[in-house]
Amino acid sequence: MGARDFQLRHLRHDESAKDHRVHILVQLVSSTAKLDDPDFEETSRAGDVIAGSIQVRYLDRLEQKQNVVVVEGSRHLKDELDDSILAIKLIDSSDVRQIPGFGKGAIIGVIDSGFELTHPCFCDEEGNTRVLTAWDQVNRNEEVGQSPSGFNYGVEYGQAYIDRRARAGKTITIKNDEGAGSHGTAVAAIAAGNGMPFGIYQGMAPEAELVLVSYKNDVQIGGSAFVMDAICYILKIAASQNKPVVINLSQGDNLGAHDGSSLLERGIDNLLDQERLLIVNSAGNGRGGSRHAEGRLVASAEYPLSFSFKQGKEVNGDTIDIWYQGADRFSVALTSPTGWQSDFVHPDCAERIVTPEGNTAFVYSELDYPTNHDNRISVIFEKGNPWASGAWGLTLRPDNIGCGDFHAWTDRPNAVSAIVFSDPSDNSTVTLPGTARNIITVSGFVSRPVNADAGRIRGDLAGGTSLGPTRDDRRKPDITAPSSMLMVPKLSGPGNDSGPSYGPQSGTSMAAPHLAGIIALLWALKPALTPESIRSALHTTAVEDKFTGSVPNMRWGKGKVDAGALYRALFLTINDQRNGETTMAEQRIPFEINVKNDRGDEMPFSLEIIIRDGSFAGIEGRSGDELVEGTLNLRKKSNADGGDQCWVCGRLGCEEVSPCPN
Repeated sequence: MGARDFQLRHLRHDESAKDHRVHILVQLVSSTAKLDDPDFEETSRAGDVIAGSIQVRYLDRLEQKQNVVVVEGSRHLKDELDDSILAIKLIDSSDVRQIPGFGKGAIIGVIDSGFELTHPCFCDEEGNTRVLTAWDQVNRNEEVGQSPSGFNYGVEYGQAYIDRRARAGKTITIKNDEGAGSHGTAVAAIAAGNGMPFGIYQGMAPEAELVLVSYKNDVQIGGSAFVMDAICYILKIAASQNKPVVINLSQGDNLGAHDGSSLLERGIDNLLDQERLLIVNSAGNGRGGSRHAEGRLVASAEYPLSFSFKQGKEVNGDTIDIWYQGADRFSVALTSPTGWQSDFVHPDCAERIVTPEGNTAFVYSELDYPTNHDNRISVIFEKGNPWASGAWGLTLRPDNIGCGDFHAWTDRPNAVSAIVFSDPSDNSTVTLPGTARNIITVSGFVSRPVNADAGRIRGDLAGGTSLGPTRDDRRKPDITAPSSMLMVPKLSGPGNDSGPSYGPQSGTSMAAPHLAGIIALLWALKPALTPESIRSALHTTAVEDKFTGSVPNMRWGKGKVDAGALYRALFLTINDQRNGETTMAEQRIPFEINVKNDRGDEMPFSLEIIIRDGSFAGIEGRSGDELVEGTLNLRKKSNADGGDQCWVCGRLGCEEVSPCPN
């Protein structure tokens, strides 16, 4: 028998919702366990975490299933180049690219909203789109089309359809909300835009292919289960082409334990352990935002957690989420600016609180939460009469104290919360799912100090970028990339009738796709690179400077990404073979060909040209994962006189099989 989180428990108060289907995440007892419920429709699976939908009226029954550990409501995730390419050392001061190629053949998945599928920056040299496919989970355009195979909602746009619409001069823009801007287009362009139609603001991997998902986030309890579906969809597309894939997720949420135990994070870690996959996530923009508070209770002393409501901003489901140690027991009461205080809500209880002014709050106190065995208090402030200005508070009473530490975060569905903590902490502000263990979490630094960052110095930590650690004291973020200001595409259409244009944006949302694009460049060169080798090299090649101070730390992670050093670490090996000195560097340049066997059957064949000290040193061939036996003698070519001439040194009669001595 499992448990249900506070958001799903809160749905009991909405009689009109009983017939609605909700998209949820469920943790089962094992990765092979089944969920046998006639009303539950599974959409995707990541180990022991599954996503799917069920009618609200059947949630009680689902919770009672023997294989169920916990049922979790989806969370509402929120949005979080020229100069930046120099800042990450993808191009050096002599305008030389430090990673060969432009990402051709690699796949980048982007989960976001506000994609202009027909934007010229996503085209190749012939003008054809590099968007392999796009899934609009909401379908606000009411497009007539099919849902992706295996999913029963939204509409899928194929590559040929996008090209037809573009040639006809028609724009396709997909959003998960009417008010959504160009966030997804901007993020995808930083990762893989070609800078067109102006050819200036080119992204990291301008020849990479894209799979785009505008995820569903316009529902009562949020979109994290739909994000899980999106990840699995992108994996299916990549698997159909037998290619690894990097996914960019520049979205985040503050509700949850911030220890990697949310079901979306657990599912992501399951997939990262099993697939040829890397996921890059923005750290969030929570520093200086009054969204997090922390403290310590001591025996026999109540703790006042003070907050206020932003005047002029409507309160509508705004939530304070408090997490504390499993051995402790806290009771909680609500206090108002007039001095009124509610009765205490005891541990493991749920209560509805009505203030003297008629405002309503719901308190859910949960013990031994199944995902981490810690305790949680969630307070939801309902829409209604305007909440009074002044100092509100949650009084925390220690009924039993061992550790006494607690963390509190505030958020609201699909927008920034109206709640402001009076004594906030910038620590532990990395948003979910950025606290997952194996996700690459990226914070941001200033690459162009204008507009919002006018007072900051180029190279300094960007204003607002979230800090670690996680609540379980792990180091996050992992690494830092440019986040302000970036020149990115704007949407065409109403308000921008002049056609495609570019403008500045900032935030850690813009930092993450730098990493996604760099990873695509590496996988384009060598698809056999393992996710772990890339992740490890990212950490070991990140650089410190006067801004980062000594790294690793909770502000910069391992330091600033250095694309050139990353490439050299993965593709150049140093050998001590000349008088004990480190002077011989080896570079391997991969490419793919098709060859025919004796029966005339075509088979794929991988070759690597080996360069040492800038000279040709040999060729290694592979068929599949097997090293090909025998010698590949490509050292000679026929000259105009019919003789054999070495194509490395140009001399006649050079028949060396080992590296050419000339």
